[in-house]
Amino acid sequence: QVYIGCVSDRNPARGIEIYAATKAAASNYVEEFGRRYYSAGIRANVLATGWCESPMTSKIEPSLWAKIVNRIPARRAATTLEVAEMAYSILDSPDYLSGNRIEFSGGL
Repeated sequence: QVYIGCVSDRNPARGIEIYAATKAAASNYVEEFGRRYYSAGIRANVLATGWCESPMTSKIEPSLWAKIVNRIPARRAATTLEVAEMAYSILDSPDYLSGNRIEFSGGL
């Protein structure tokens, strides 16, 4: 399984502390689950994403969105297709991968 986490759980911005804390708790749980139950043949990893172009982020005011994107070293947000492809690649990875956090954030 792949849990879609968020890089904000490691470095939350002002105003999203509760969101970041819940993402951190869920990410930590999945990482531990992936380690604990690996011997039973259950794999679990966290895909920690950065900003992504989505219906939700399309509601952000354009001037604010431009500031957000400008802070991303890649100078753009991921697409939902890129996130899906990365999640699939984790699912399709060697069986040795479990209990890990994989960051997919454009360099954040």
